[in-house]
Amino acid sequence: MGAALRRPLGRHPLGLAFVTPYVVFLAAIFAYPLGFSVYMALHDYFFTAPGAIVERPWVGLDNFSTALSDPDVRAAFGHVGVFIAINVPLTVAIALALAVALDAVLPFRGFLRAAYYIPYVTASVAVVAVWMWLFSRNGLVNSVLGPLAPDPSWLVNEL
Repeated sequence: MGAALRRPLGRHPLGLAFVTPYVVFLAAIFAYPLGFSVYMALHDYFFTAPGAIVERPWVGLDNFSTALSDPDVRAAFGHVGVFIAINVPLTVAIALALAVALDAVLPFRGFLRAAYYIPYVTASVAVVAVWMWLFSRNGLVNSVLGPLAPDPSWLVNEL
């Protein structure tokens, strides 16, 4: 491969061939709903029976002005604003106080650290236990698959 192609493609251009289908899939998964939502926002769109042909005229930004002039929508924005104004500073203050408490020299510092981290560790251990139960040699997945189950099992790396 020439130096002119090597620079934009990188040292391993085959990686781009492997990544391209995934990128195209993600673009389609995100692009279609985004494009369709923009289309619905700018047209007089309403849901009908499947296969029904209905005219959906262009309304531009009228849908937005109608929504923003609705008092319930404005009240909802106000409620969200109040929630953010209370929740963000309170969350930051509690997180900062907890971080200082976990780092400070306190008589119960070890207890505070354990009390903070045990729920996270316990949840991780529970998830690992469930996955190991599902995918072990005699697990639920192999039992359901029967003769189609892989040998060696899912969690075994036999070299």
